[in-house]
Amino acid sequence: MRRRIFAKRGRWSESQHVWVLEGGWVRDFADGSIAHYEQFTAAAPPELTEPPSYFNREVRQAFQMSLPELGTYIDGLHRAGFDVTNLTVQWHKKIAYPLMAPVSMLLAIPFAFLVGTRGALGGVALGVGIGVTYWAMAALLEAMGSVGQLPPLLSGWSPDIIFFFLGMYFFFKMPT
Repeated sequence: MRRRIFAKRGRWSESQHVWVLEGGWVRDFADGSIAHYEQFTAAAPPELTEPPSYFNREVRQAFQMSLPELGTYIDGLHRAGFDVTNLTVQWHKKIAYPLMAPVSMLLAIPFAFLVGTRGALGGVALGVGIGVTYWAMAALLEAMGSVGQLPPLLSGWSPDIIFFFLGMYFFFKMPT
């Protein structure tokens, strides 16, 4: 740290594009000790040029952003040195989520023929059970990825991969 500025009050001067600070002090540091100390009643340090809008960042959740927005947000946070594991899981999940429909259909085809003789209610119950199992597995794998137990890529795509191979297994085991 090279300099610390403290003020009791500060306001933005739109005409001069600087912060006007009141009732404070400035400390400059060199080699770990205080090199200069100065009190002021009013000051406009030239290095403070960020307007108030700089500090009014909108915080949005991952589900509120589009895929490119989330990717840009992750990249910015990663370059700033933050842990972006949870957001990366959300990014992969955002890509993998639309594939849930075809994967579910692939899994449903063999069961539609299997359950056809057992009645419609049995088919509906089996479909709801498969759906609940999918969502529970997706939530578990997402949580595991968010805490670092699984890589984000695997965490986001695992439910689709597991149910795809399960569907392929049942599809090829279906009696013809």
